[in-house]
Amino acid sequence: MDYQASTTAVSAHWSIADEIRPFVRHIEWTIEREDTINGTNLWEQVTDSWNVQLSSEATWTSLSLNSGEKYRSVLRLCHTAGCFKPVPSNGFLVLHEAPIPGQITAIHYNITTNVLTFTWERF
Repeated sequence: MDYQASTTAVSAHWSIADEIRPFVRHIEWTIEREDTINGTNLWEQVTDSWNVQLSSEATWTSLSLNSGEKYRSVLRLCHTAGCFKPVPSNGFLVLHEAPIPGQITAIHYNITTNVLTFTWERF
C-alpha cells in the first residue's frame, strides 16, 4: 500500500485499455475513505465525482484528509449511454510522517537458487 503525507491534496495517474478507449467519452474520479462499522469495512465517498474529461492524471486539492486513515481513488469510465462499473485503486494511507521499517531479524542466502531473503519486524 502507498502512503502520503499530504492531508490536502491527492494526485492519481491511470491509463485506459486500448480495447475500450474508442468508447470512453469522459472519466469521473472520486476519493473514498475506508470506515469500519460493526467489524465490516465500508468505503465512504469524501469528494464529489469530478469529470476529468479524457485526462490520464489529475490532482484533488483543498481536501481535509485525516492522518492514519486509508483512502482510495475510484474511476468511472463513461460512454454516451452511461458509465462502466467503477474501478477502485488499492488505496493509500495518509501519514504525517513516513513509516519506519523494523529491524531485520533474519537473513538467508540460498546458494542453489541464488536468492537472498530478509525477514524484518513490522513497520
